[in-house]
Amino acid sequence: WERRVRVAEITFDNSMENKRPVGFLAKATKLLLFVNSRPTTSLGVSGKEPAKEWFEEWDLASGRPTRTWPLGFPVGANGPRSVVSPDDSSVITNVDGLALVRTRFTRDGTERLELRSQPGRFMDRGSFSPNGHWFAVGSPHNVVDLIDVDHWQKVAMLGSVLNMMYSTAFSPDGQRLAAGSGNDEAMLLWDLPTRERVLTLAAEGFGFRNAAFSPDGNAFGATSGRVLHLWRAPSMAEIAAAEKEGKWR
Repeated sequence: WERRVRVAEITFDNSMENKRPVGFLAKATKLLLFVNSRPTTSLGVSGKEPAKEWFEEWDLASGRPTRTWPLGFPVGANGPRSVVSPDDSSVITNVDGLALVRTRFTRDGTERLELRSQPGRFMDRGSFSPNGHWFAVGSPHNVVDLIDVDHWQKVAMLGSVLNMMYSTAFSPDGQRLAAGSGNDEAMLLWDLPTRERVLTLAAEGFGFRNAAFSPDGNAFGATSGRVLHLWRAPSMAEIAAAEKEGKWR
């Protein structure tokens, strides 16, 4: 960790614009930002007009913005919770737990699709499968909603027994889905083709967030408070063998 490389440094001149990174684009040569502009008066204080919000693309080599797209919807009190698709073609945003909005970038602007649910349905920002065909998002209703991105519809609910779902992550091969929950169901693992839960892991703590797999898919983890929990993810063959011996629940 002693070797550090500074790839780019971007300075924002407008102090009245709140910029937050969403994700990298174009093989990490560009950065997508969410921008919130607070209206001001001649005295420099915030006005009564609603804030303006948009996506902004920045070129990392020049440190300058290259394109902008209007957001077209309010992000809500919790701020933006957006994820860039693996092919950089779109962004899915959790709008204050009320809806998921898919913003597809085109040369002429943007196309938006909305998937609404009951208030507070969508817990975290969600995650894409590696091929971009699936999107998973946790819910306070003890389930993970699995969404077909191409048809933009919910196709499955993967459930927990005890706790809310705080985060999700797909394995690098796209065959498994992990979700962070809490306590006796700290981490849950599903076989995506069959939608069957294959593993339940207990750990001390609640609200397991930031779930992620290692690049080789052999380990995954999540954070609970200030603690990082890591597990080795067994192969499906190992799980099947262990189930026969009664080692897995």
